Amino acid sequence: RFFSRRMAICTFIGALGGMGAGLLLDAVPGFNGFALLYVIAAILGTLDIVCFFWIKDPPMEKPAEKIPFTRLFIEPFSNKNYLKYMIFVSAWNFGVNFSAPFFNVYMLEELRMSYFTITLFAQVLGNLTTVVSVHLWGKVADKYGNKTLLKLCGLLVMPLPILWWFTNPENYWIILFINFMSGLTWPGIEIGILNLSIWLAPEKNRSIYIANYTLVTSLFGIALAYVCGGAFMQYTKPLFEQLDIPFFMGQKLSSYHVMFLLTSFMRLISIVVFLPWVHENDSKRSN
Repeated sequence: RFFSRRMAICTFIGALGGMGAGLLLDAVPGFNGFALLYVIAAILGTLDIVCFFWIKDPPMEKPAEKIPFTRLFIEPFSNKNYLKYMIFVSAWNFGVNFSAPFFNVYMLEELRMSYFTITLFAQVLGNLTTVVSVHLWGKVADKYGNKTLLKLCGLLVMPLPILWWFTNPENYWIILFINFMSGLTWPGIEIGILNLSIWLAPEKNRSIYIANYTLVTSLFGIALAYVCGGAFMQYTKPLFEQLDIPFFMGQKLSSYHVMFLLTSFMRLISIVVFLPWVHENDSKRSN
């Protein structure tokens, strides 16, 4: 419930910031608009760091023996359950981030939407839905377990990219439904993943477990996914343009359509193959 309340507050503020960013980019087009936006973001980021000056860490208990760093680094990989969890999160994040940067590109290039409309459709609606629903997922996690929460929300999120097939410049209202469902379900995934990353790690040396988890999932689930997604678009986009294959609703099959299918499939594999590997001790119905 604590994390759900925190997410609700942050998401509401994020929605306001997103609307402001969209209006700014429409009012100041081109390089100048992005430059101004990044300056504002840098200032706010600095203020965020300053806020931590007044936050005190809880006292740490010193270990009875001094453990070498190499042993500490290797220890999380020897914990089979936590290793399986890192594999699941890496696979899930890869499936998500493989396509994540290209939804906005698709709205700009293929649907020809304005920045403000993109922000309104893709961020504000989803964020407001998150504010309303996030408390529900906190209660579900507390009552039924984080693994059950991940199964439910993951299966609801999985088919959403395929719905982008039905959008075109004359009819992109389905994006409202897509982002309503995203705002409804993504908070459950984020809460479940965050909670398990903490509580599956043993209390002793938990910090190094979370550090290794962050390293592995960021490297394979984010960085590698961005590289592979970018390479896929770079090499397949010209190919599909040359093939000129008819698609439904008067469209031509494009690399975007194939990417949306692939990202849905990778999300499904993560939920039905990798998540069952993970054991959650405190879950009431997830095992």
